[in-house]
Amino acid sequence: MTRVSRYAAFVLNAALICCFVLFSIPLHSQTLTTGQVMGRVTDPSGAAIPAASVELQDAATGTSRKATTDQQGQYTFALVTPGSYSVTVTAAAPSLQTSTSELGTVVSPAQMNDLPLNGRNFINLLTLRPGVMIYPGGGFQTQSANGLRPTDVSYLLDGLMEYEPFQGQSIVNQSNFAGDAATILPIDAIQQFNVVQNPPAQYGWAPGAVANVALKSGTNQIHGTAYAFGRDSAWDARNFFNTGPQTPLNLQQFGGSVGGPIKKNKMFFFTTYEGQRYTVGNTFQASVPVTVPLPGGGGSGCIVLVTGDCTQSVPDALADLQAAHAGFTVNPISANLLKLFPANTSGSSGIPISLPNTNRSDDFVGKIDYQLTPHQQLSYDYFFGNQSGTAMTINVLQPQFLTDLTMRVQTHGFHWTWNPNARWVNDFRAGFDLFHQGLPAIEPVDFTKTAESY
Repeated sequence: MTRVSRYAAFVLNAALICCFVLFSIPLHSQTLTTGQVMGRVTDPSGAAIPAASVELQDAATGTSRKATTDQQGQYTFALVTPGSYSVTVTAAAPSLQTSTSELGTVVSPAQMNDLPLNGRNFINLLTLRPGVMIYPGGGFQTQSANGLRPTDVSYLLDGLMEYEPFQGQSIVNQSNFAGDAATILPIDAIQQFNVVQNPPAQYGWAPGAVANVALKSGTNQIHGTAYAFGRDSAWDARNFFNTGPQTPLNLQQFGGSVGGPIKKNKMFFFTTYEGQRYTVGNTFQASVPVTVPLPGGGGSGCIVLVTGDCTQSVPDALADLQAAHAGFTVNPISANLLKLFPANTSGSSGIPISLPNTNRSDDFVGKIDYQLTPHQQLSYDYFFGNQSGTAMTINVLQPQFLTDLTMRVQTHGFHWTWNPNARWVNDFRAGFDLFHQGLPAIEPVDFTKTAESY
């Protein structure tokens, strides 16, 4: 329900005069002691609101009368005695907008704070809108609206487009090659966000859904938050199938926000910071040559030796070749390749390898609001996100083969709102984004070098 209250007062002497804020209420004399109150109810666009309930209440006695607006939004109270009155208009919001097929859901700060939210990533709340889903596991390009591609979901930050055209993903809360999100817009910086499906023509570049995020602003009172979340594998139960060392898992997420006045009733600031640190273990079974002799091998796969195991042990295989071929030497390329295998003294070629993913993310939001005049407001917002880490994107044997993850994001937004009168509002927005994502490096090939030198 939308409830709007306006006040009117009139005094009847020789003539009756009625003053009414926002509503134009002509007053006509009916008798020497009564008059009538008339008005018209409109929405912010100036369109008439029919079937609205209007209540006229005598401020002195508390008595009231009710009327309903007609199709033109007009109402009339006849035979009104002199006095001070208040007018209250109550209009029900239409349950169906016949002029658009747009569907939307607004998510408030209370919902973001109260609902379970893995990683404090607001994008994971897109699924509150029917028809929007995130593929199990989340991460890079996993959002879908009405079955469309992830690139058909676009993102706005305070009304400005915030997604990069190369991969069609959000710049803020962008995912890297591994993990859920490399840079995070702190939840404490979000006033609300809404998800729009079947977006109208003004969002012509996104047929799936549009997520529009509104940032918080400072007020005349200093206010702030602080938080810290953590998880460690030392507190986790061991997996039933994990008979070896506990797979490492360490998650830390912390930050805070503060906002307030720079000049009361004129200029305000708001800023937030959030940091993430995590280590997530990866364990897999790898086939790695044994780096110690196996005297109980029975000469398996050997030419001369009868005690070693030449199929698994590198020292046994070398000793067998040297015994079978006088003057045998190892090729330098093979010697260099052997150094890339991890040490294996287990007695078996199958060993578990654990190389954890690591992540460090630091994110900052700043916003300034300025009331230039009673009819003009200026604001500027800035987001900075920086991520670095490593990840096992494929199974590798040594830490130096892990994929380096780097990402840096900066967004700038400028807003100017000017309402010269009650019927006109001009809103100007401009933004500038910087986005850098490091791709897995490929060492350049020098064709002048011999194979032995690598």
